[in-house]
Amino acid sequence: MRSPAAKGLLFGVVGLSVCPALAWAQAPQGTAGASQAPPLHAGPYYGYPSPPGAQQSPQHSSPPPTNLEAGGLRPPGALQEEDAAPNAVEQDLARAEEEDSGRGLQFVWLNAEVGYQYVDLGALSDSGLLPTPEAAGAPVLDPTQSGLSFGGGAGVRLLYFTVGARFRYGVFSEFDLWSLLGEAGFRIPYGNFEPYVNVGAGYVTLTSIDAARQEATAGADALQIRGVDVRMALGFDYHLSDTFSVGPQLGADLLILSRPGVAGAPGGAAYAADGSSVGLSLQGSLVLGLHF
Repeated sequence: MRSPAAKGLLFGVVGLSVCPALAWAQAPQGTAGASQAPPLHAGPYYGYPSPPGAQQSPQHSSPPPTNLEAGGLRPPGALQEEDAAPNAVEQDLARAEEEDSGRGLQFVWLNAEVGYQYVDLGALSDSGLLPTPEAAGAPVLDPTQSGLSFGGGAGVRLLYFTVGARFRYGVFSEFDLWSLLGEAGFRIPYGNFEPYVNVGAGYVTLTSIDAARQEATAGADALQIRGVDVRMALGFDYHLSDTFSVGPQLGADLLILSRPGVAGAPGGAAYAADGSSVGLSLQGSLVLGLHF
């Protein structure tokens, strides 16, 4: 038999071993001591339930980023807020639409003009086109004339450019002057106003020459004066409607003229040789136009 002292010593050792274990087992679950390691899954499981007893960290309480945000994009709501304010290009387009007259594309144009024309057949040079009264021995045609002129044109248009033909007839006291030109133009639409520049070239001739002067110097129907007309004109159209316009025009013509010699003319040697000249013509007119 064991002695009472030995029994007391055995019970003391067992008590010292069992009591700490019972105290740890009775402690609340989820409360980690100073030496307890943190749970393996502290954050939330997206799409999966959290393991029992796992704590969710406060910094992971916000919803996960969407696929658009992850790719560097913003959701449609943010894009719509930015698009609500017009950018500079949209503002320029809106301003241009307000200033535009509302005319659509135009493909065909027609116009008529009436004005006053001044012409000098030998303004730049004269090589015997019209001899002087002293050389002819009789009154001759005056190369400087002025009077009314009429004309018209027609053609096609592509955006800012026009191409067509123009006829003009000037009525003077001693002869008439008419021309038929091919014409090209450049136009700049600005609201109802449309400034333009035209250039052209073609055929020009004198007609209805004073019969008395011609017969006295060169013989009846002997004078044949013709040549090349090079023209430039500036003006603008004011559109009263989509199809009708009115506006002024200033034009200048370079006249390169020639005349064949006339054998046996009453004016003698003055008309026997060929003649030529380089003249000028200036015109101011009012132009009425139709645009389709």
